[in-house]
Amino acid sequence: MPKKGTDILAKSKPDAGCRTNTAMKFSLIMATLGRTMEPGQFLQSLQEQSYRDFELIVVDQNSDDRLKTVLESYADKYPILHMKSVPGLSRARNVGLDRAGGDVVVFPDDDCRYPHDLLQRIKDWLEQNPDYDGVSGRSVAPDGQSTVGSFDSHAGEITKHTIWRRTTSIGLFLRLTPRTKDLRFDPRLGLGAETGWGSAEDIDFPLRAMARGARLYYDPDLYAIHPPARKTYHEKDLQQAATYSAGFGYVLKKHGYSFWFVLIKLIRPLGASMLFVLFNRARARFHWNVFRGRIRGLRG
Repeated sequence: MPKKGTDILAKSKPDAGCRTNTAMKFSLIMATLGRTMEPGQFLQSLQEQSYRDFELIVVDQNSDDRLKTVLESYADKYPILHMKSVPGLSRARNVGLDRAGGDVVVFPDDDCRYPHDLLQRIKDWLEQNPDYDGVSGRSVAPDGQSTVGSFDSHAGEITKHTIWRRTTSIGLFLRLTPRTKDLRFDPRLGLGAETGWGSAEDIDFPLRAMARGARLYYDPDLYAIHPPARKTYHEKDLQQAATYSAGFGYVLKKHGYSFWFVLIKLIRPLGASMLFVLFNRARARFHWNVFRGRIRGLRG
């Protein structure tokens, strides 16, 4: 069993005796659109990293120069490659992958932050577990509660069926090896995709890595900090639920999940919709849109 990590928000540093002098460079590919303050906060969290062998690839989908000042303020702190891309999260990440020069890639959101020793802990984990091609952790709010979905509380190998609770793109650290170096995101999936399948690109990407023979592991003690999603069940949330769920459904179909697995993924939102219709119609509509979106994705 891989050696489990420790709480990365702890103040103590990793045990120096566990470290080696093996070079390991991280390529951090951050796609960004419509934000200025949040990317600046992420760049500051990189400046505070105890491990310094990394490059930041900023894939800018803005039509203006809103990021110019913040990027210039960190230009002498660590390597930054500023690139432009048309809108679309998966397309932007692929632009970054084409230029990644590191040994390990990761895809931070433009509104996340890293604890000060995250890169050091990931480096230590990967060095201690050479049989694995990557490790994934959680996305947590500043108070330590999981965000962006539900995550397993126990560590373990990522499989086709556990991946839904064991990975997120901002927490996936993937070695670039002959099995993975030419792997790209499916542009039909993710925010801004023309298909309307607005999510699950972060599930599809590691699934295809595993189909090539890559082994991935999940450790809930490794995580990035991300603001929690705040559902108001207004029209925007309802539309987003349908779009995100369509990507979810499409990935279920694309990767040939069993009838019973798919059925469970459909029964849950349908049952929630029927339950909430009795006392919270807005929430019932939200879960109905989740169900309807998954059906649309399954029809692909």
